[in-house]
Amino acid sequence: LRRKRAAPGDVWRLDEVRIVICGQGHWLWRAVDHDGYVLDEILQTRRNTKAARRLLTRLLRKQGARPKRMVTDKLKSYGAAKRQVM
Repeated sequence: LRRKRAAPGDVWRLDEVRIVICGQGHWLWRAVDHDGYVLDEILQTRRNTKAARRLLTRLLRKQGARPKRMVTDKLKSYGAAKRQVM
C-alpha cells in the first residue's frame, strides 16, 4: 500500500553538505520540512548564490506555496537568493 504523503510543513530547513564524487567536490543542497520529509535536493559543483537561488525556485515551484519560516545556517547565499526569489 502506498500512503498519501502529507502536505509539507510550514517550517522548511535548508542545508548544504560537501560530498566527493570521483575525486571532485560537489555540494548537495537539501530542503527538509519540520517532519523530516525531503522536499527537494540538488547537486551542484559550486556553493554560491546562484545554486541557492536554483534550489529555492525549484522548491517553490514544486510545493506551490511559501513557508511561514525558513531555517538556514549563516551562509549569506541563502539571504541573497531569498531576496531575489521571494
